[in-house]
Amino acid sequence: MEALVSAEWNGKIRLEHWRRWINGIENRAEGENLLVNYLSFEMYNREKGKIVYKNNWVTDKPATKENARLLVSYARAQWKIENENNNVLKHCGRACNTISDAARTMSARCVVF
Repeated sequence: MEALVSAEWNGKIRLEHWRRWINGIENRAEGENLLVNYLSFEMYNREKGKIVYKNNWVTDKPATKENARLLVSYARAQWKIENENNNVLKHCGRACNTISDAARTMSARCVVF
């Protein structure tokens, strides 16, 4: 497993970023094997001595020292988009459509000529 470690100061605390990856993992025990790449990311707060964020991804993109940061940022952004979408569907769902329909109706009535 290859690794890349970097440090970041976010204005309040110093965080260590650990990126680890393995390329070319076979993901099937039987039949035609597909090769995938595993990527792991951990954000570590040395002052508190604990991991503040941890996630793992499987991708078809090969990871290297040059693109590990980029792959992690893409994966985190994709996760955030999916998570926000799920939260909207879970907490708002059809009510949002009803509210937006009512708002469109009200705005249509308030048009001044």
